[in-house]
Amino acid sequence: MIKYFSLYIFLFMLCSFTTNCEANSIKKIPISFIEKESNAQEFSHMKKIYDPMIEKNDKRFIKKEEYLNVNNKIYTNNLNDNELMKIYDYYGYWKPLNSDIITVSYYEDSEVKIQDNNNNTTTLQAIPYINKAQTHFTTFYIDYEQSKSIIDLYEIENNHIKHIFCFETEKWIIWDLAWNDNILYIKVTDTIWNGKGFYSTDYKYKKLIIEKIN
Repeated sequence: MIKYFSLYIFLFMLCSFTTNCEANSIKKIPISFIEKESNAQEFSHMKKIYDPMIEKNDKRFIKKEEYLNVNNKIYTNNLNDNELMKIYDYYGYWKPLNSDIITVSYYEDSEVKIQDNNNNTTTLQAIPYINKAQTHFTTFYIDYEQSKSIIDLYEIENNHIKHIFCFETEKWIIWDLAWNDNILYIKVTDTIWNGKGFYSTDYKYKKLIIEKIN
């Protein structure tokens, strides 16, 4: 059965590129997600042909135990095994925005920084997945405390990033994603953990069609 998710339930944040959904910031915008069933074969095919446009570029960074140097901008590590821990790693060069992707690991959290050629940074919650037209990208991450998945959608215009909306669901947990035109193909499970306390591997496959509402 096709289930329509109106953006009346999407959580929209205006004040920051850091994408934490806020329940009191509901906004109507002319987009909807249409959920359809998929399968492992379809997801595998879409994942195989999907190009995230991220490549490793050893010339753009220097990695030391104490710091990470990206395009001559220094990020200093804190290697303490406590709440002060902060470790920077180079993830890759993002061709569409001519930017570098840096992951930041904290004691019980993580985030992603997008650094442009002027060394300005934008903070995201997770690695970006871009569409083929290079006009939009998404991130997804798991809220472990509330056992739900969160998808953020961004728009790219003149190399600027604009957060459009944030969608969260407790129906399933997202483990992987790929774009194809206006469709997000996702690999999900019903729960984070299985009965033995390990990550669930009882995978299901869905596709979320992004449509404009006239």
